[in-house]
Amino acid sequence: MEIDYLKKIVKHYNFMKGDKIFFLYFSFVTLLTGLIFSCDESRDRQLDITTSVVERKDFSKSVELNGISQKIDSVFLPASILIHDNYLVLTDKAGSKSIHIYEIERNKLLYKGGYIGKGGGPEELILPWKIFNADDRNIGVYDPELKKILKIDIDSLVRFKNGITSLSFNPITYGVSIYGSDLVYFNPIDPTARLFRSTIGKSETIKYGKLSTPGKSWGKLDSDFETNYKFHYARLESFSDVFLVSYYRIPFFEIYDLRKGTRISLEIFDDLPPIERFNRGTYISSSQVTENFIYILYMNGLTDAKPRNNEIFVFDHKGNPVNKLVLDQDIFEFRVFEEKELFVLASEINGKDFDLIRYKLENSLKSSF
Repeated sequence: MEIDYLKKIVKHYNFMKGDKIFFLYFSFVTLLTGLIFSCDESRDRQLDITTSVVERKDFSKSVELNGISQKIDSVFLPASILIHDNYLVLTDKAGSKSIHIYEIERNKLLYKGGYIGKGGGPEELILPWKIFNADDRNIGVYDPELKKILKIDIDSLVRFKNGITSLSFNPITYGVSIYGSDLVYFNPIDPTARLFRSTIGKSETIKYGKLSTPGKSWGKLDSDFETNYKFHYARLESFSDVFLVSYYRIPFFEIYDLRKGTRISLEIFDDLPPIERFNRGTYISSSQVTENFIYILYMNGLTDAKPRNNEIFVFDHKGNPVNKLVLDQDIFEFRVFEEKELFVLASEINGKDFDLIRYKLENSLKSSF
């Protein structure tokens, strides 16, 4: 589903291969951005970088899991899941509400309601694409079409129908997260760094790590504007100081620890596609970083319009293989809850357009973890 959102953003700004508008727009924005950067303060943060290759045989342990359908009918077309405390949040691409909230109970989900209307108002969204945990009280929802983030106190929203703060955010990006009083994000029009960090309301920017060039065939990445732009088809996830960058179009992910100043880059399972075949298959469609682990939903380079798979690979924060979860359904999105449960989205299952399925992890993984 996130790939569908990416395509919609690309289509909206005419960033299509072979389209002259793309190059005109890109050149203009790059020039404008250069002028802006020349006025703003910018600092590069050096990282201790390590790289490694992980193969399937490195996963000697696997656990087969069987899930239970949650039989929800309040969402028209869910795209992503977020868990905040005991709340499960679904974004809705098609309905009149941007998000739907459920309270996680022992054996069921209790529906709390749909929130955030669709539109251009101060507390509305048009494209509720990126949803993320902001801090202990708040979540964030990023709308690239309105160029803003809604910071939401989820408990206040559920109890009192308030607690929404609107933040302007101009970069057209595929990944953004709130880190304390700062925003951490990708910037597709600036290839000088991978992650950018800026304090809300201030101009100073901190840059982390150069844009990665995995494999010899990726040597021209920095000089190829369109490839550079598409390379940002990536997902940004975070937990505390640890940020996870996983890539849709290549078998590759990176682990950043902003406190330690480290970056771990991992090429996984399949050979990197050559530049000319880039953007044809999906490798990592969903990912998550938790307090202890990193979870990767791997798609094997599928070229399907709606790629699905049933294998989630678990790593520690150093990139070491831990375990493989094999589900009884092919899925496109997931969220781990307290390392005890797993909630996933599956589509076109049992005659339904989608299903939300719940799996128990605690007993199955205790011996492995």
